[in-house]
Amino acid sequence: MAGIVIVFDFDRTMIDGDSDNWVVTEMGLTEIFHQLRFTLPWNRLMDRMMTELHSQGRSIQDIEACLKRMPIDSHIVEAIKSAKSLGCDLKIVSDANQFFIEKILEQHNLLDCFSDIYTNPTSVDENGKLRILPHHGGGAAASTPPHSCNLCPPNLCKGLVMDHIRASSSSPNDQILTRFIYLGDGGGDFCPTLKLRECDHVMPRTNYPLWKRISDKSSLIKADVKEWSSAEELQRILMQLSLYIYSFGADSHEDARDSEVFIHPSAVVQPSASIGKGVSVGPYCTVGSSVKLGNDCKLYPSSHIFGNTELGESCVLMNGAVVGDELPGGYTVIGGNNIIGHHAVVGLKCQDLKYKHGDECFLSIGNNNEIREFCSIHRSSTSSDKTVIGDNNLIMGSCHIAHDCKIGDRNIFANNTLLAGHVIVQDYTHTAGATVVHQFCHIGSFSFVGGGSVVSQDVPKYMMVTGERAELRGLNLEGLRRNGFTMSEMKSLRAAYRKIFMSTETVPLSLEERLTKMEHNQELCSVAAVGAMLQSIRDSFTEGRRGICKFRQWLDS
Repeated sequence: MAGIVIVFDFDRTMIDGDSDNWVVTEMGLTEIFHQLRFTLPWNRLMDRMMTELHSQGRSIQDIEACLKRMPIDSHIVEAIKSAKSLGCDLKIVSDANQFFIEKILEQHNLLDCFSDIYTNPTSVDENGKLRILPHHGGGAAASTPPHSCNLCPPNLCKGLVMDHIRASSSSPNDQILTRFIYLGDGGGDFCPTLKLRECDHVMPRTNYPLWKRISDKSSLIKADVKEWSSAEELQRILMQLSLYIYSFGADSHEDARDSEVFIHPSAVVQPSASIGKGVSVGPYCTVGSSVKLGNDCKLYPSSHIFGNTELGESCVLMNGAVVGDELPGGYTVIGGNNIIGHHAVVGLKCQDLKYKHGDECFLSIGNNNEIREFCSIHRSSTSSDKTVIGDNNLIMGSCHIAHDCKIGDRNIFANNTLLAGHVIVQDYTHTAGATVVHQFCHIGSFSFVGGGSVVSQDVPKYMMVTGERAELRGLNLEGLRRNGFTMSEMKSLRAAYRKIFMSTETVPLSLEERLTKMEHNQELCSVAAVGAMLQSIRDSFTEGRRGICKFRQWLDS
């Protein structure tokens, strides 16, 4: 198997900012920093800032607390952990300093992912002051002797560090099998880029100094260049390159970037599976014999897909996801550009006793859905029905969608939303966390369900419900506004809602009588949204339906 060494710059690559500037700004050193900015080399300047902090009575613990507030994008965190799980050797080469880098990484549980960090060393002197020394040429306490590279600052030549990493990562017998991926942004990253070979890759951040130098001097660059502009793009390209390289193993001489399908040697892919172009299958994945993978699908490590299952183009299975089931009949069909989150299970056998072994059962999912970690979505319970999910839905972590549910488009289900069997959810609905919906209930379009609610009856269109036994609490006006309803439409809906559920009639009327009276109001019923709301209420009382959620005011009238 080919080995991969991934070398990260730190500032503006791993973190979207500069750790030195962060400390200067957060700890109130901006004024003195600008006074000294052009009088000292950067490394000595930051050491001077630590002296200033010490003189102000600020401790090492104060600096550490400041560094812990430095954010790292979740895509970067995920990319690092995924690369580590693939077996890549991760290193950092940075012009920041040891203390800053280690404390930030510790805060995000990333320090153990890196085998080496090459940077400006730090120490604490006898007075408790943090000292920052140059990596090259800093006397007895420095890591290495001075350098003479005219491309790099005097305190650190990343090219020399790259030579050291290459020498320590390979032996004469297997050097050709170790490939390097270098990620950087600054001008100091150009020197190590020149050290990379044709089989290596460099990932410069778009429109930053390294990218500009590579663009100006492209003839000097041997490595494959893969530019990135966002953390999400960095994650995608880095994982793709890692999977590509691992796909070819130790004996292959084919260049990874020219291949169409990339399968890690440890993955189990049945020969009869249909694999589209540009598919990447990571380590320890399983692809069953009847599976169809569309073009550009990505299977992250330890994800599995079984049975009569089809994935459209550009779908992603995150680590540990399981899709499909080896059932005797039926299928799981998933459209394009869907993300199946970490350890989610999609398309498995339903949890319904009326299912009989051997029956066909079905699940159909549309396009552009994001199904997050630990979700479960089951196939139908009978051959005469199917579980259906539309397009552009966000299904957050640990949600459950049971057998025979029908989910429309552009819905948002917050964490731990649980839908029992045969639930119908229309379009543009939003549930808050820990929502539970009873079997056979209908959730109307543009409605909102408050957190912790138990919905045991229908929620009509446009309405908001909440409560341990969910009750109507008015219209979902904020949701309507966000989804483009006009002020005139919302005013009409509000007037109609009041006439139905908040009537001031002196003679109490039943709900049926109020609906009938409302339907004779030509002014309001001429508004299409009002007509849709009335029809949604009417439909909830047809045979086999559960009626609508209760509303305390009209029950008391």
